[in-house]
Amino acid sequence: VLDEKVIPLIKEAFESNDCRNKGFVLNGFPRTEEQAKALDEMLKNMGLSVDVILIHDIADKGEIELRRERRVKKEKASGHRVRGIDENLAIFDNKVSIYYKDIEPTILRYYNNALITRIDATNVKASLPGMLEPVVNFAVAHAELRDKIKYWDSEEGRQKVKGNDKIKIIEDIAKDNKLSAVNTLKLYRSLRRGLRSEEWEMAVAKYKDEKPEALKAKAEKKETALD
Repeated sequence: VLDEKVIPLIKEAFESNDCRNKGFVLNGFPRTEEQAKALDEMLKNMGLSVDVILIHDIADKGEIELRRERRVKKEKASGHRVRGIDENLAIFDNKVSIYYKDIEPTILRYYNNALITRIDATNVKASLPGMLEPVVNFAVAHAELRDKIKYWDSEEGRQKVKGNDKIKIIEDIAKDNKLSAVNTLKLYRSLRRGLRSEEWEMAVAKYKDEKPEALKAKAEKKETALD
């Protein structure tokens, strides 16, 4: 589907109360850099962000070919016209190669703060349940942190909530949602630079397994360079 057709449809859906109040799941969008740019702009305008990204990976070329053949047979059986890009194996392989090499990395660049989880698409039934729980937990934690940030940005919040308070709140959110150390670090890093502090630096250092002494030395080196 062309960008100029699908982007307005997504924008229209975002303007509905369901999307604003209940959240949403995007399947197969964005597929191009132009779509990724448009999505990034739409979310910023709504004060939202992408929390998690699930990528169904297929490393086995034989499995890719089986899926292509099934799709072609299904399209023919239903009387639909089969696209040349799907029917020609060489063209299809090139399309898949270009996606993994160029398109996917470009799209993911827009969502550095999202939890990116890759799932083996050849064994989804077995792998999905175990992978889905931490993904959903992170999405809930990220949404809770966004609500806290709205308060921190208010005049009252700026006066009442200090650095150590924010760290405790983030730790409580991570604990309540059973986040792993890796995902807790991801949650910390989703905090924009304007809200980061020395306490934030120390907390991040802990999850990066960086010693406080090393962090202090790094800070002193930075100050010396500024002098």
